[in-house]
Amino acid sequence: MADLTSIYRNKPKRDFSIQACADCINKIALQFPNEFKEGLFTDFFDIAGGTQPPKSTFINEQREGYVKFLQIRDFSSDSTPTFIPISKNNKLCNDNDLVLGRYGASVGKILTGKTGAYNVACAKIIFLDDEKIDKDFLFYWLHSSYFQNFLTSISRSAQGGFNKNDLSRIKTFFPSIAVQRKLTSILKTIDIALINGHKIEFEKKEKNNIELSFIELVEKFLSLINEGEELSTELTHQLTLVKKLRQQLLQDAVQGKLVPQNPNDEPASELLKKIKAEKQKLIAEKKLKKEKELPPIKAEEIPFEIPEGWVWCRLGEIVNIVTSGSRDWAKYYSLEGAVFVRMGNLSKDSYNLRLDKIQYVKPPRNQEGNRTRLEENDILISITGEVGNLGLIPKDFGEAYINQHTALVRLNRNIITKFICNLFLSVTMQKQFNAPQRGMKNSFRLTDIDYLVIPLPPLSEQLRIVQKLNELMQTCNALESSIKASAAQNEKLLQQILREALRKEVVVV
Repeated sequence: MADLTSIYRNKPKRDFSIQACADCINKIALQFPNEFKEGLFTDFFDIAGGTQPPKSTFINEQREGYVKFLQIRDFSSDSTPTFIPISKNNKLCNDNDLVLGRYGASVGKILTGKTGAYNVACAKIIFLDDEKIDKDFLFYWLHSSYFQNFLTSISRSAQGGFNKNDLSRIKTFFPSIAVQRKLTSILKTIDIALINGHKIEFEKKEKNNIELSFIELVEKFLSLINEGEELSTELTHQLTLVKKLRQQLLQDAVQGKLVPQNPNDEPASELLKKIKAEKQKLIAEKKLKKEKELPPIKAEEIPFEIPEGWVWCRLGEIVNIVTSGSRDWAKYYSLEGAVFVRMGNLSKDSYNLRLDKIQYVKPPRNQEGNRTRLEENDILISITGEVGNLGLIPKDFGEAYINQHTALVRLNRNIITKFICNLFLSVTMQKQFNAPQRGMKNSFRLTDIDYLVIPLPPLSEQLRIVQKLNELMQTCNALESSIKASAAQNEKLLQQILREALRKEVVVV
């Protein structure tokens, strides 16, 4: 459930529980019809929609003659303040007013706690008689699924929102203001406990029949919600276990514990000799640049023992190219053309590219374009901010380039690329990615990549490890999908149980 109010963000259990308790108000009205007065929403309230002054009048700091301009985001955050000239056309609210979101995903969101001029996406609730409705009571009643579902079901365009005529169709059942305040006191007790994560305890002495019936009803629903939360907590724990299982499988793989060794495999030391000879040939042919000699690996750099036939080496010994993009690619941005891979397309827990948000470029036909053009099996690594996020360029990806925050690692053709990708995902390598970060922004030099210390198995074993990991990770993915589906089903089932329980309460009456 999205945040229902602007003042208690990221409290889904709170919103869900308070909504269930607010629904109980309407059920109590059926049990005590003489205590509740029936009417329409517009019998008690009016609404005043906001205004939308031109953006040319906006400033971002307070000045004399200006007032704070409140958009929906500003009710929950002060990070991007906006001010507009004071005008008779402005619609104003203070921090005690209740304002409703009118559009899209914010329809029905209860906005409060701010003073200023509110925009057209908001509608302030105006009390026609302050002696009939308690403002705190209305705050909770607005949470009810009855009210919220009505607003979201209005058949008007998302940008049109609701109006006073729509609200005139909402029936209400409000008790006397004295009863409202007693019920509000109970709701506040529940709310404070939910916000602070405390046990909810009710004082039942000196309560009248309406209060006792209300407490009895909300206790039933809070019990159901707690049972649902316990299951949700268990499912979250299971997801954590799957994540740990993935990490253990990766760690077993890089330590030579995932598949058995074959004594007939050509040892990795011979593989390194072949790679070195091939690189020298390419350097002689001027297809590769001459490399700086890498320092020997120190004993303290080796984190664990590896099987016979494996070797420790530096990544620079098995790569052909390590480079990154330049800073001036923004001038080539386009709505179409080549894919421009950025840090947001990389991931911490996978080497599959995230392609939900893609930037395109019309690349330069010069050295810069040629140098950073991506090829199949290129490994990408984030080198600023969250260092060590990964991506692998798949087959038939098409023309693509990278920015300055991303390193391109192109391995020697004698190495199984996906083995190195899985190696990079392991705890062993993530520790190395995080170790040499420098400066205000975490950074990782291209030379740091060459210096990474890696365990290298024989080529045949690299392939066996990748095949086994593919099999095991598919099982993990299936487990994760099943758990997530159970979590979604649990939430739907809980909502259905609450609806059924409320319906049965009506039958009892």
